Amino acid sequence: MGTWGAGNLESDYALDELSQRAHDLIVEMLLRWQRPDSREWDEYDHTTLFVELELVFALAAKGLIPSGRFIPAPAVVRTLIADWLVGYDAVMGDEPWPERRTRIAATFAKFVALCEKLEGEGALPSPPTQPRPSAKQATPPTTAKTKPKSKKR
Repeated sequence: MGTWGAGNLESDYALDELSQRAHDLIVEMLLRWQRPDSREWDEYDHTTLFVELELVFALAAKGLIPSGRFIPAPAVVRTLIADWLVGYDAVMGDEPWPERRTRIAATFAKFVALCEKLEGEGALPSPPTQPRPSAKQATPPTTAKTKPKSKKR
């Protein structure tokens, strides 16, 4: 126990701190994932969700996310993904963005694979107590939104 090397992460306290921060990141990400705004490609929650996923992937690639109970079970994540994609598709409506949807699906599949590798066994954190519509009840926003056009050179 204690400090066993000169490295920044070579002490019990450092690894405890890292574990707590990884846990906080994953909990916040899972809560954001359940918010309706995360399904709208031009909203803060959508962008932040995918930044958080990439942070989790980076930490995991360095072996800095411990296995265990705060990693959600893969089956739970698959259910979350299915619900999320229903809401995303409803928001996109008549203007699907296939390239973005493909990237989203690949990112989600990568997260499921990570949960499987880390032997996730946890449940999703409970969303805030304010009632929010589920993705199945999501409707496209009343204001028209346009997706960015690709620049051809």
